[in-house]
Amino acid sequence: MELIVKTSGATKSDSVLDIGCGSGSVSFEFAKIAQRVVGIDIKPEMIERAKESQKENNINNIEWIIGDATKLQCDDSMFSMVITRFAAHHFLSPQIVINEMIRVCKPEGTIIVSDICPLKQNQDAYNLFEKMLNPLHNNSLTPEELLSIAHKANLKEIKTYFYRLDKELESTVRASFPNSKDADKIRRIFKNDLQNNSLGLDIHLIEDQIHFSYPITVIIGKK
Repeated sequence: MELIVKTSGATKSDSVLDIGCGSGSVSFEFAKIAQRVVGIDIKPEMIERAKESQKENNINNIEWIIGDATKLQCDDSMFSMVITRFAAHHFLSPQIVINEMIRVCKPEGTIIVSDICPLKQNQDAYNLFEKMLNPLHNNSLTPEELLSIAHKANLKEIKTYFYRLDKELESTVRASFPNSKDADKIRRIFKNDLQNNSLGLDIHLIEDQIHFSYPITVIIGKK
């Protein structure tokens, strides 16, 4: 989050659209800086959770929309900054979504796409794991595939950043609510992958607890 906010160059004059906003973590961070933030998500329950957090924290410069990222309910060139974080792997048509992000962005505005991006040799194994963890998972793109989509959308001045996001397995499983059979299978996969790293998650033990790290790619460009 710190990397995205810092590299975005957001200021108090910006209007920000957060696509696939979930419960609003990105929206809330940018609301500290930007003049106006709009969060959009296809799941009504996530929008309700975001609204509850907004009310609890008395934040007044965020609006919420229930909607489809492939058909944004926004006019052309409405926002100076359009962001999606950790949502692209849910998109059935990521190219269409990025094209929509560009459509609603002002000329010379900023587009930011951040997601978990496994390397090509890890992609199939990683996607299989994620679908067990979360049935709504569609496909995690490789860094090269995500960059290709950005180029096809004619983004300018593209910059790419990479980092690792550390996680602990049991807390991740609890937060995702897979069925019990898949949860046990995930645990076995991770134990077997301690030496092989076929998932590309750098799985390791800390005090007998399984830890791992997601490979994150961030792409920032201009319309």
